[in-house]
Amino acid sequence: GGGAACTSSSATIDISNYSYKPQPCTVKVGQTITVSNQDNTDHSLTATDGSFDTGVFSSGSKSIVINKAGTYSIHCRIHSFMHGTIVVS
Repeated sequence: GGGAACTSSSATIDISNYSYKPQPCTVKVGQTITVSNQDNTDHSLTATDGSFDTGVFSSGSKSIVINKAGTYSIHCRIHSFMHGTIVVS
């Protein structure tokens, strides 16, 4: 339980312990997604297809908006083992 953070009116993806949570994250088209880095090390949330990118940041949060429905693979520019999925409907 507790994985519904991304279906509420304010979508949040946490970067914690070198992973994106929750997974997968489901949001609505045009919804603001807050990406919160809780690791105090450099991370990014970057679309594999290049359609959105928070840039690299070490703390705090960034916002992204995805204006096209689809399933997007995401990764971290710094840590190639970090992967996730955002579903936009």
